[in-house]
Amino acid sequence: MISSVLSIVDNSTGLAIPLADVKSHLNIDYDSDDARIISLINVATEWIESETGRTLTPRTYLEVYPCFPFYNYYQAWDGVYGRQHKLELSIVPATAVNSVSYYDTTNTLQAWSSTNYYAVYPMRTNAFIQGVLCYPATFQRPDAVQVNYTAGSTPEVAKHLIRIMCSQWNENREADVVGTIVSKSNYGVDRLLAQLKTGHYY
Repeated sequence: MISSVLSIVDNSTGLAIPLADVKSHLNIDYDSDDARIISLINVATEWIESETGRTLTPRTYLEVYPCFPFYNYYQAWDGVYGRQHKLELSIVPATAVNSVSYYDTTNTLQAWSSTNYYAVYPMRTNAFIQGVLCYPATFQRPDAVQVNYTAGSTPEVAKHLIRIMCSQWNENREADVVGTIVSKSNYGVDRLLAQLKTGHYY
């Protein structure tokens, strides 16, 4: 796998789940606590993203690579064949490749047409780009290949987990809760979180 450097081009300012949705779950019909509930939603979202390696709110990323993947030849019983390696995107789940560009051998930035490659967007694992034919030659520099893409979605499992976490934090506003008996639901936080972890959720 080729190493890459990732940066955020456009950071989402929206919520992973609507404020009205969480307020309905909390049975809150007044507006004075809106700022606090929005904060709870954002904290829950950040925690889920940190625990699962999954992006919930749509963001635009720029990922740069020092080169395109290599093209290997191998000998089979009926001839010599070539195999292209894929260019893997780091953020899960990627939803759209917006553009691919590269620095050619004269160090000039060129756009690589989408007709030259196809992109695959699995929900469980990393999306990847693979050339239809051969990859173009590039100049020797750490950002020779640049991929601009969008990633992030909030499946229903994540929405329900955010509701649960906001509900728990709304009811228990201190770090320690004294004098209560706690039992975990069969479909509690741990089970929902496991479904969202990269490699385990469609």
